[in-house]
Amino acid sequence: MVDKGEYGPGLLAHVVVSKCADAMPLHRLAQRLERGGVPMSRSTLTDLFHHSASVLLPLSTHLLQCIASAEVVLADETPLRVLDVKKTRRGYLWTFLTQTREGAWLIGYRFSLGRAGKTPKDVLGGTTGALVVDGYTGYNVVTLPEGRTRVGCWA
Repeated sequence: MVDKGEYGPGLLAHVVVSKCADAMPLHRLAQRLERGGVPMSRSTLTDLFHHSASVLLPLSTHLLQCIASAEVVLADETPLRVLDVKKTRRGYLWTFLTQTREGAWLIGYRFSLGRAGKTPKDVLGGTTGALVVDGYTGYNVVTLPEGRTRVGCWA
């Protein structure tokens, strides 16, 4: 629920799933809702999306901590175009994953505007085990001699 608002968890979930899982831009979601008889501005949907992200932050943080505590972690970073004032910038979506003893995959994400080793350090700093990554040097801050053992991938 949104404090002092009339938006319930179902709508919040719909906004997040539409944007993240279905890759639907919020302006299109606003158009879709309006066609269904629910007028809603893109700025309202953006606010709801950001509210959802803040509510889910403790869950995301816990997920990344569980992944970081695993013996084997796989990681990669993907460049993304990010809207900025009158132009686009490059951002990165970092993916961290591991497999539980039961065989389930835990997958966590972290976004950053830079590709330096800050994000791997924030997520995996101070942990040990194997780190399966490509040759990108940004992961060096969390590997040997005091951190994880770098394990090559097929990249």
